[in-house]
Amino acid sequence: NDVQQYVGDKFDDGDILDKEMVEQMIYEGLLNLENFMLDFYEVNYEGENEEGEDEEFTGKLKDCLNKFNISSFKKEWKLEELVQNWDGYEDYIFNDSESDESYDDIFGEY
Repeated sequence: NDVQQYVGDKFDDGDILDKEMVEQMIYEGLLNLENFMLDFYEVNYEGENEEGEDEEFTGKLKDCLNKFNISSFKKEWKLEELVQNWDGYEDYIFNDSESDESYDDIFGEY
């Protein structure tokens, strides 16, 4: 639900979007999701501190990632990384429902 809220609810059926806009919206959505998660979630974690000693931590996810130098998830995605057959499309018709037609057929109608 978080991913749908922060990434998927930005477009309406039939919107024609260019590739860079979709990639930017994915980045912004994932950044907003990360910010929410970092401030909202509390974690219990055991890992190595800077001295290489095991240490237990309880607190906000943001503080845990900083304390143990853990990177967050990837936010910058190229569409070719997400869908291998994306290559060749510079525009995208957003469709929020299943279709029996191929994307090429749908795109050709527009």
